[in-house]
Amino acid sequence: MAAVCVRRLSFDADLVHAYTPVQLRLQNGAKSLDGVLEILRMRIDAETTFCAALQKMIGCSTDLISHISCTETLRSDGLDALTSDLKNEYTQRRAFLNSLKEDVQSPLHKMKEEYAAQNKYFTNQTKQNIQALKKQQTEFVKLKAKYDKLMRNSSNNNDHKKQQILVIKKKFLQQQENWKRQQHIFDSKMISTLQAMESSEYRRMNALRDGLTTWSAFITNLAANRSYDIQNLAKSMALIDVERDLQQWMRQTLKKHPKPKPNPADKEFLASPTSPTAGHFGSFPDTPQHHGYHPSQNNNLYSIVLPGLNKQPSNTTEYIQSLFKQKFGGGGGAQQQSSSMHSLENHDAMSPPSQRSTADVQMVSKS
Repeated sequence: MAAVCVRRLSFDADLVHAYTPVQLRLQNGAKSLDGVLEILRMRIDAETTFCAALQKMIGCSTDLISHISCTETLRSDGLDALTSDLKNEYTQRRAFLNSLKEDVQSPLHKMKEEYAAQNKYFTNQTKQNIQALKKQQTEFVKLKAKYDKLMRNSSNNNDHKKQQILVIKKKFLQQQENWKRQQHIFDSKMISTLQAMESSEYRRMNALRDGLTTWSAFITNLAANRSYDIQNLAKSMALIDVERDLQQWMRQTLKKHPKPKPNPADKEFLASPTSPTAGHFGSFPDTPQHHGYHPSQNNNLYSIVLPGLNKQPSNTTEYIQSLFKQKFGGGGGAQQQSSSMHSLENHDAMSPPSQRSTADVQMVSKS
């Protein structure tokens, strides 16, 4: 089956009679250029703001990373990768922003200026053609009306009237030729104007097509780069090992702060039945979880709970007397302290060895 051949239309061959719709289309074309440029300006402003925000985020991320050890995967595979992604995105966004300005916005701005100048020229040229045609047409109408009037009043066939009619007729025929000639000039100029209008419209539409195509190509390229970076970012995040990071930190801490060797005197004092902590805290066996924690270290847990424990007297009675002195001090309460101490000594002598410590502490708490 033969393909149907569609005749190509044109402004000058098919729309000579429709100049007003053609002119209206050119006006709408200028508005469409303004609209696209306005949307493009908004996108450029948004990208500029986003790039500035990314730059601030990169600065904050760099400061955050400085507080984390470089040996931890949380930094090397996590925050470092995220910061690198922010830097890559900033670089890509800046390139995208510059491309929009140079390869899309700038050509469209030039097209807008050229298109506006062309439309102004077409309008002025059309006005001049119409004025020239109307001038010849007005002269023709005046002479025609004068000639018709003389012909109606030509009943008196004298020589003067005949001569006047011949003169007016000659002018009328001459003006008729001038008007026809001006009509041909007008048509020729209007055809040239319509051809220029069509060419200008094609340039505008091609410029818009190229600008939108370039814009979409930049967006596609940016999205492809971001997609690739996101895949690598997800793989990097999967390498974070929290267990390894914490275990490694503990090993390094033990190297810097090794476990102290236990003091035999402190162990014997804590395990002694006369110790004030016997019956309450019990002895501290040499087990792995408590090994090394004894009152001889300043950063020891037991030195925090029981400060100055290694300085306590070995005799229970002396220990309680020291507590009384700390509570009541010396002076007027000496007799009361002596009687109280005598009572405690008798109680201590009568109590079984296993209950003496508990009884002593209970008496202290009551006092």
